[in-house]
Amino acid sequence: MAHSLEVRVPLLGLTLLRFLAPMLARSKPPTKLDIANTMAKRLPDAVLLSPKTGFAVPAGEWLLEHDPANRERGLRGWARWILADWTTISCSPRPAASPPVPPATSAGRTRGVRGISTAGPRQLGLLATEVCSFGGIQAYMKRIIEVMSGLEKAGEAKCVCISLNDPMPVDESFETGNGKIGFIGAARSKLRYVWQSYTNAQPSMTMLVGHLNLAPVAWLLRSIGRISSYVVIVHGIEAWSRRPWLERISLASADAIIATTKFTATTCAQANDVDQSKFLVIPLCTADRPVAPSTSFVLKGEFKILSVGRQDRSEVYKGYETLIDAVEQLASVHRGVQLHLVGAGNDHARLQALVKQRGLDSLVTMWGKLTDAELEAAYASCDIFALPSKKEGFGIVFLEAMRHGKPCIGGNHGGTPEVIVHDATGFLVEYGDVDQLSLALGVLYKDTARRHLIGAASRARFEKLFTFDAFRRSFIQTLLSDSRRSSSLARTGHVR
Repeated sequence: MAHSLEVRVPLLGLTLLRFLAPMLARSKPPTKLDIANTMAKRLPDAVLLSPKTGFAVPAGEWLLEHDPANRERGLRGWARWILADWTTISCSPRPAASPPVPPATSAGRTRGVRGISTAGPRQLGLLATEVCSFGGIQAYMKRIIEVMSGLEKAGEAKCVCISLNDPMPVDESFETGNGKIGFIGAARSKLRYVWQSYTNAQPSMTMLVGHLNLAPVAWLLRSIGRISSYVVIVHGIEAWSRRPWLERISLASADAIIATTKFTATTCAQANDVDQSKFLVIPLCTADRPVAPSTSFVLKGEFKILSVGRQDRSEVYKGYETLIDAVEQLASVHRGVQLHLVGAGNDHARLQALVKQRGLDSLVTMWGKLTDAELEAAYASCDIFALPSKKEGFGIVFLEAMRHGKPCIGGNHGGTPEVIVHDATGFLVEYGDVDQLSLALGVLYKDTARRHLIGAASRARFEKLFTFDAFRRSFIQTLLSDSRRSSSLARTGHVR
């Protein structure tokens, strides 16, 4: 509609409305199909039964018209801009007998991020740090791979993932429910990783960079012509501070930057002197096909509080000790409270010793790492989910709980406020505030009806914003849409 391509006109004629008014007042008013069928006697079947089509613009003829005298005849501003971009990447004028370039389809296969024409499947690559392990970034990488494998299965793209830390051999593939793509592990060798990235690149490839640390690799590949474009993904805390100079250059030179939250997009742009209009926000999502919960695993307790995350000394900001203190405070006035901590890492033993030292073994259960089926059962059987973190970039664990219709308590920091709506789908608390956290837990403990209402709102918010289908649509639109998507965003000056 912004380009005046919308031609449907509202049916607002006064004569028509007077004619239809009695029919519209009936118990069964005419439908859109009834209106369409009024033309059945006047139009041939070729018109009535034709498939739905898009609005075709003769861009092919415009782009192939290389006569300097009249090649811009009839072109509007945006078409001149496309023509200028096309002619800068064309090696030579095409002969007059060449077939016209087809117009862009709904799948957007004709042009991509930097406008390289793609006659066949689009070439897509993913530079990942790690995929086959537990964590929010790994989960984001897996969801991207599922999107890519679906595109490959549909013949829309040829895809490959190159992982720094995964030990898989070169000839294996990563299989998902949607299909499989080429998967190459570098077994933690940076030299091997750069070499594999170079050898598996294609001149027409768009490279997704799964972590900010890897952006210089894509910047180098594009600089030497091994790929046509690259998009950097920033997740959270790693992008909130000023990065080394080469990473800043790689960010600023990217065709687009995807962030999981607006907070990360804004903070990263300010800290690294990057044009904020380069950023697109595509939130995290859960798996398209979650595993079935274990039938033999269930959390015990009258009021079961679940917390899931890495228990690592580098991530003490998760707030586990604050949660333990708040649960102890709540249990002093309410019976049946039980905290279940799920996760592993080099801080697990210290937390376990802390629980034992304070005599809280009957109140706090340290589960360590669970299987996927056991974790699903844990989410299903808990009453609420809590992770009062200070520096959470997004928190896929919140989405897992929301998918099960559970109220969530998180820190009022980082990207969490974009996931949890305070007093609607859960509560947001200040990091380290034991009293505030204990109060929020107490509200959900005492008011069962409110807890169920908040849980239902949590589930509804998940269904609206954080499903895999929404994630897939956003990524496909970003990767396979119009050639200057990021540039058009730059002109609006907004982070989407």
